[in-house]
Amino acid sequence: MTSPNQLDRLLKLRQQRTRLAEQALTRARQRCQEIDERSRRLIAEQNFHRQRADEHDDHLFETARQPLSVFHLEQWQNARADVDEFRADLEQQQQRCHDEASLAEQEREARAREWSRQLRAQKALERLQARHRQTALTNAEHLAELEMEESHSGGRFRQ
Repeated sequence: MTSPNQLDRLLKLRQQRTRLAEQALTRARQRCQEIDERSRRLIAEQNFHRQRADEHDDHLFETARQPLSVFHLEQWQNARADVDEFRADLEQQQQRCHDEASLAEQEREARAREWSRQLRAQKALERLQARHRQTALTNAEHLAELEMEESHSGGRFRQ
């Protein structure tokens, strides 16, 4: 049988493990939020640059009253290639961010399961400790009743 002191130590250890699991879960949630925020920023940046490039192209062709010179056409093609390269880089960053988010979500789910397991174990230990205390209290009450009966009977029950 487990002594009350052992139960107290076990419960403290279990509470510490539960607290550590909860802290790990909190960190995993924060990491997911940070990655989500970074993903939103990348999407906003992609949209901004796409809109700017489209506006630039529209402006260039709308204001051109004559066909573009070879020089201007080459400049536009170079600028367009730079924009396309930048977009591709942003898309790669977005894909890496998406992959990282998937891994972070898996980690968060694992941490949530671990925290839940630790919490259930802690609650079970708390219930065990409460039952032990109740049993000890009941035993003490029975002993007091027996002693009271014995004192009233003048010790007739002693051998």
